Amino acid sequence: MQKQYTLYTDLLSTNPFVVVIALDFSKAFDMVRHSSLLQKFSDLPFPDHVCNWFVDYFNDCAHSTIYRGQLADLLKIMASITHGSEVRPAAYVITAGDLQVLSPGNRLCIYADDSYLIIP
Repeated sequence: MQKQYTLYTDLLSTNPFVVVIALDFSKAFDMVRHSSLLQKFSDLPFPDHVCNWFVDYFNDCAHSTIYRGQLADLLKIMASITHGSEVRPAAYVITAGDLQVLSPGNRLCIYADDSYLIIP
C-alpha cells in the first residue's frame, strides 16, 4: 500500500497541480444485479467454497415493509447490496474493478465504496 501512495505523491512533485475527482457510485451500486456480481466474482481466483458462500448469501434475498402496522409481502431482490452489510465493500471493489482510465497518466483509486480519479 505504501508504494501506491508514493506513486500519487510523486504526481505532485512532477506536476504543477493535480486534479482529484471523487466519484460517488453509491446510488448506481444499488442497481448492481446479483447475477453480474456473482459472474465477476466467479472469474476471480477464489476457492469454490468462497464463491459458493457468496451465491448462498445473495440467494433468496428479500425485503418487506411495515407501514401503519401492516406487513407487506416479501419481495425477492435481484439487485442491490444492503447498505452496512459486511460484503458491500468487497462487492463494490469487485464490481468497479474493471474500470479503467482513458489517459495513460491518470490514476484510479478504488477503496470500499469510494473511487477517486487522479489527473496530473
